Amino acid sequence: MEEKSKFDQLPTHLLIQRQLEDVIRTQQTACDALKETSVIKEEMVPRSAYDDVLRELETEKMAHANTNARLMETQDRLEFALGEIEILSKQLEREKQQFSKTFGLLKTKALKETTKNIKLVNKCTVIEQQCEKQEDVITDKQDELQKLSKKLKDQEEIHKKTINELEVQRQQELYISRMLEGSNDSKTSKRKNNLKAKPKNS
Repeated sequence: MEEKSKFDQLPTHLLIQRQLEDVIRTQQTACDALKETSVIKEEMVPRSAYDDVLRELETEKMAHANTNARLMETQDRLEFALGEIEILSKQLEREKQQFSKTFGLLKTKALKETTKNIKLVNKCTVIEQQCEKQEDVITDKQDELQKLSKKLKDQEEIHKKTINELEVQRQQELYISRMLEGSNDSKTSKRKNNLKAKPKNS
């Protein structure tokens, strides 16, 4: 059982070779036995029996030769197949190494591109944050500008109102001044007339 297990573990070509060798040894043993039988019985059996055994021996020899030829043919085919397997194995190994190299290059390139993309994403995120901050600043400035503009407009309204009030006041003062001047002129003229009309003492 243990020996059978060892045979099961052998490669197929070695197993075939051993089986063929066993067949050849069996046939050789049979041939040797026939020779011994023919020598022992040569003087005890008829010539016809000896010829029959001799023919059987020749038949066994021919069978042995055919078996040996098949063994050689099988060995040649086996060697050819092993050569093909070796060639294919080497080719497969080269392709495997080439694939590993190409895969390694692609993996490295993909890693670089991924790192580059991550950096670009991070940069875009930073720029977006800066833009948001700048937009907030712009919004604040716009609000401040609107407040200042409203304040300036209010101040202009107040200034216009003040100017108008000052102008009205000036006109009133001018009018009063003219009225006063007219009244003074009238009094002066009346006084002069009175002085002219008063008689002189003799």
